Amino acid sequence: MAFNWEDFLTFAKNINIDPDNPGPREAALRSAISRAYYAAFRAAMELGKQNGFIATRSGDDHNKIREHFRNSKPKHQKKLDISAQLDRLHDLRRQADYENSLKQKPENMAYNAIGMAKKVFQCINELSRPSS
Repeated sequence: MAFNWEDFLTFAKNINIDPDNPGPREAALRSAISRAYYAAFRAAMELGKQNGFIATRSGDDHNKIREHFRNSKPKHQKKLDISAQLDRLHDLRRQADYENSLKQKPENMAYNAIGMAKKVFQCINELSRPSS
């Protein structure tokens, strides 16, 4: 059975609700950011594959999937939105996973990352409807 990538978003939301429960707090919030990104990234990859995207199964896919939606023909605002949200999410995920000190509060970053991932899923759902 295929994994439901939106489950990572649910997991991120659950962490964000009570980051002290899994704790430590900052580690939990950073994990929520990362999981929100991966939920959106993998769901976008699945939609991209249905529309001709060929994954390399390397780190290049993180940039290439954004380019795929940004440059796909015909242009569609939802595809551009996916690309833009993934750009922002990728930056937050990079900060959460690699930076010793964050420029923003991790609570704010997690909240924003979850909102961006939700937007990606909304766009994917709209694009997946038969009339889109």
